Amino acid sequence: MEIKFRAWDTKNKCMLTMPIAGNFGLSRFFGFLSDDCEIMQFTGLKDKHGKDIYCGDICSMSKKIDMKIIVDYKDAGFGWSDKYNNLAFRGHGYLTKILKDIEVIGNKFDNPEILEEK
Repeated sequence: MEIKFRAWDTKNKCMLTMPIAGNFGLSRFFGFLSDDCEIMQFTGLKDKHGKDIYCGDICSMSKKIDMKIIVDYKDAGFGWSDKYNNLAFRGHGYLTKILKDIEVIGNKFDNPEILEEK
């Protein structure tokens, strides 16, 4: 699995990314970040359009079911929760099985309005 991270700068309200090549790149990325950053790890998975899925991403489950999930990491595994933070972790394997129905539609920092009730 490719190791990638991104970070949300809570102070400046922007997403930070940096190409990471080897351990030097990883330490350089983390050394660049301030305490005002929320770090998000790449899950190693891509949505139905081939877009990378990171922790903190908001995904739509399918066009038929209006369900939005937030990808998260817990107990050494990726899973998901709903907008109320009700954890429904089923693990990386479960996410892999439902990828054909998942589409990244934003993330909880750039697009919190997606999670608001209509």
